[in-house]
Amino acid sequence: MTKDTSENKTNNTDECPECGSNETESGNTHEHCSDCGIQRDSLELDPGFVPTNPNPVVGAN
Repeated sequence: MTKDTSENKTNNTDECPECGSNETESGNTHEHCSDCGIQRDSLELDPGFVPTNPNPVVGAN
């Protein structure tokens, strides 16, 4: 058994791998680091969004 747990500590923290910051901001598609801007986590898609068709269907009326 080894006493080197630095790899485990690094993998279990919520720090930015680039700058070490713990602050994040949410964008449209992902969370990014507030300090350096690197993408941190993808956000889930909004299941309630249904786009409408801006083009009228020919012969619908």
